[in-house]
Amino acid sequence: MFLTITGKLGSGKSTICKILAKKHGFKIYSTGEIQRKIALDMGISTLELNELMRKDSKYDDLIDNEVVRISQECRDENIIFDSRMAFHFVEDAYDIFATIDPSEAARRVMLSPRGNEETYVDQLDAQNKLLERSRLENVRFKEIYQIDNLDYSNYNLVIDTSWNEPENLADIIYKMVCQDRKGEKHQILISPKSLYPTEKLTNINMDKVEAYRHQSLKVEDEDVVSVIYFENYHYVIDGHHRLLAALLDERPFVKAEFINYDKYPFFKDTNNLISELQHIGKSTLYDYEDAGKFSYKSYPDYYL
Repeated sequence: MFLTITGKLGSGKSTICKILAKKHGFKIYSTGEIQRKIALDMGISTLELNELMRKDSKYDDLIDNEVVRISQECRDENIIFDSRMAFHFVEDAYDIFATIDPSEAARRVMLSPRGNEETYVDQLDAQNKLLERSRLENVRFKEIYQIDNLDYSNYNLVIDTSWNEPENLADIIYKMVCQDRKGEKHQILISPKSLYPTEKLTNINMDKVEAYRHQSLKVEDEDVVSVIYFENYHYVIDGHHRLLAALLDERPFVKAEFINYDKYPFFKDTNNLISELQHIGKSTLYDYEDAGKFSYKSYPDYYL
């Protein structure tokens, strides 16, 4: 069995890989390990290799070829590929993307410094630099591979790591893998505490919320909410009753799907989304926090 895992910087994917390896006997091949091997073969440091990679895509080719070689020569082994682009190169794999709240990613990275190449003045500096690194990587990968590595449709499972411990996340991932060994499904699991409303709480019918709370105990698929992913946050367009029910039940995840713009043409223009967020204001976030007895890790700027 092959798994590939990538995700946002600071999402904890490497920690999850180690837990899966320890619990279920997977070997781990990470881009970092492959980079170190290539650097060793070339007689240079990994920092020097990183500099070369920024200037010449042939070094990406070296890493990609190594991933392909391993996947072809080790077909009978259980391997996790911890690599940004392994989902594109490893055939017959279950592909996982770990997403995370930007502020939480910065907090984690600040707690676990990663050497001289990553230094930050404070958490906001870390957040800005992580987001910029992610943006530049995305641009570079589009230029080299003509593929958007941040496009959720590339993955069998997208999972939000903002609120759950790595052990729990690893267990959930392994359960999802076992249920879909052929990698035929595309599922998005987001913590309800990472979903941002576009509807005031005063407009929510609490009788309907209670009905969803009762129903969700029987029919898990009823918890699907329709979202827009915009500037690093997930905004709920349809499914606020389901969202509130999940918050009240303290559920770790809800299933999400991207909205059908044919059904919601108003939101094709992101300026309309921004106007909605400005209209309902930050006080709406406080209302959801009070109802769910939690605090968001971030407050997107568009809520006034």
